[in-house]
Amino acid sequence: MAHRLATGKYLTYLVLVSLAFLVPPTTSWAASHYVRSGATGTRSGADWTNAYTDLPASLVRGDVYYVAAGTYGPHTFNDAISGTSVITIQAATIADHGTGTGWNDAYQGQATFSKSIPSGNVWTFNTDYYTVSGVYGCSPTSTCGIKIDKSNETAMGCGAAKNAIHITSATGVGHITLQYLEVKGTGNTAPDPNNITDSGIFSATANHDIYWGHLWVHDQGGLWLIIDGNSNVTIEHSWFRNNHSTPLCHAEGIALRSGNATTGNTNLTIRYNRFENADGTAYIGTPVNLGLSGPTSSNWYVYGNVFFYNAATSNGQSKAGGVFQIFSIKIAGDFSFYSNTISTLDAGPLSSGSCNILFTGSATTSVQLLTVRNNVWYGCAGLVFVPGTGASGLVTQVWDHNSYYSMPLSGNLSEPSEQSLSGNPFRKVSQSPGADDFRLTGDTSAWTALGAPYNIDSDGLIRSSSRGAYQFTPSSRPSSATNLIVR
Repeated sequence: MAHRLATGKYLTYLVLVSLAFLVPPTTSWAASHYVRSGATGTRSGADWTNAYTDLPASLVRGDVYYVAAGTYGPHTFNDAISGTSVITIQAATIADHGTGTGWNDAYQGQATFSKSIPSGNVWTFNTDYYTVSGVYGCSPTSTCGIKIDKSNETAMGCGAAKNAIHITSATGVGHITLQYLEVKGTGNTAPDPNNITDSGIFSATANHDIYWGHLWVHDQGGLWLIIDGNSNVTIEHSWFRNNHSTPLCHAEGIALRSGNATTGNTNLTIRYNRFENADGTAYIGTPVNLGLSGPTSSNWYVYGNVFFYNAATSNGQSKAGGVFQIFSIKIAGDFSFYSNTISTLDAGPLSSGSCNILFTGSATTSVQLLTVRNNVWYGCAGLVFVPGTGASGLVTQVWDHNSYYSMPLSGNLSEPSEQSLSGNPFRKVSQSPGADDFRLTGDTSAWTALGAPYNIDSDGLIRSSSRGAYQFTPSSRPSSATNLIVR
């Protein structure tokens, strides 16, 4: 009997052990740590009373670091990787702040990271697998949970001011998620030689699997964003406003470059963003790609964005040379420009800009396929011309089902799906503060139906008919569009 009881207990033990191995791992196993400037406890990070007063130099893989409102210093993320284990840094909120020990609701608020001694990057990522989230907010009118601030930078000269966020390593960094972050620049608009050319984010050669979402990037003395030969990059639901370019330190809003002779930018998605008041070459440009002898970029998908100029929010600089300027580069596969809205890029004060997608010529540029479809242009002083194939550097081009409001006859003049109208098609768009509601007051002519993911607009609505960045909804019916011309 004793033997049978022992055997039964042993079998029960084996069953329990076996079941334990079948239980999947959960994130609840991750430890939580707490960061609060001004904390006066043991500073062990164990709870809000004993919180770290800044991010510790070494972080633990798989763990979560909650950050309270306050001011913090720069940080270098160089923790050794452990498989695919992610380190998470996130703003603490009333709804999600980990332990309740020592918590005060006043700890929810913006956590600002900056350098007390100017010059150099505020954040540097040297290893893989990080998620940083400000959790909430992030627009000109909504505070982000985390802010990366370069406004105290003083280093002058091209590139001397470095970046708010720098992502780099000798072999490339991957699996970095940055979301709900404000990235504030110096706001410098001085002419040469006193310009401060800080950039918002710089992602260096061979980086991969990078996600940027719900960012508020503004007032850089140089560029908003530099991407050097990355793969599998998504930029979405972000707002970019005001950069700066000078003759000696020339810039654009976003630079898509090749960091060396072997790596281009591949599988790049830019969607549902707002790009406001760019200065320099273009809103998006392609410097430093080494021309026809350089590396090949491929598969760029640009859809659901708004590119616009608003004098009321401008830093007073000249307008950018175009929506895109494509030069000195090889692009294979798809280059798709779908369902975007382009507004007054060359109108109003400082009429130096252009509403065009520009190609500099086949001597330095080769683009396999450009598709421009379902876009809305509004209020451009000059016409929007189709680059054409051959001499432009384009091999194949598709340009149809676009609409042009209150501007010269533009686009593919022989294509019957192209539409020209007078009037302002938007709910509230002008050269005034806050006049940036680009939702439609009336529907456009029919779009070219596209499948997923291009059939979703920035608000998450299923597209069924509309051109431009937003699907028309009847909540604001009256249309100001008149005098329809369909070609």
